[in-house]
Amino acid sequence: MTTAQAPLVLEVMTDGPGQLDAQLNAAVDEALEMALEGKQFGILVTRHDDTKFTVTVSHEVPFGQTIERSAGPSI
Repeated sequence: MTTAQAPLVLEVMTDGPGQLDAQLNAAVDEALEMALEGKQFGILVTRHDDTKFTVTVSHEVPFGQTIERSAGPSI
């Protein structure tokens, strides 16, 4: 079996909450297309702060799953 490195990391930055959902959904949709091609990776959505997120096709996430995590300080 050949394994590959995750091919995609998208950064989402927004100025307002009204834009956030649309931008995150677009990034997840793009990541999903890549994840479905190789059928080896899942999608990891990381919140860095209120305005910055990354969406990654990741080997840390099982294929077919999307996991959200926070990388910022706990409130």
